[in-house]
Amino acid sequence: MAIRFALGYRTVSFEAASLLVRFPPLEILADMDAKMYKRIRDLRQSGNSVPGIVVVRLRREERRHALKRWRELLQQPKFSCKRVVEAVLQYFEAWLKRKQRISYRLTQMLTEHDCFGQYLNRIGREATTNCHHCGGAIDSAQHTLEECPAWNTERRVLVARIG
Repeated sequence: MAIRFALGYRTVSFEAASLLVRFPPLEILADMDAKMYKRIRDLRQSGNSVPGIVVVRLRREERRHALKRWRELLQQPKFSCKRVVEAVLQYFEAWLKRKQRISYRLTQMLTEHDCFGQYLNRIGREATTNCHHCGGAIDSAQHTLEECPAWNTERRVLVARIG
């Protein structure tokens, strides 16, 4: 389901899709809920009442811990080489707070799927990895973002906006 929400193909890894749609792994969420339940149960068993504001604070605290665990999980070597993880982890907190849904184009750029010659060649849809716009040897998301002269105008706008 995360892949569908991320507007990605089935070849996009679960970890990448989950990160793109800002949905932590279910194990982490289940652990967060279990800890919440235990903390509230312990408070009640000790004879304390648990007002709503306390529950909200506990939930906020457990969510912070859960997101910290998710970040640590994503920093493990098995994920560090993935383009999506590398791109998003630098801005993890800001990424999680963003309001907009991820767009199809951003998903394709981060996952290097869709219309890039390198990907199309790998899946047998193109005979070469060459860029259709400039003839460069390898058409990839990185090539489009940094090198291809066909995208100079868009690149300047992007750099002016985000630096």
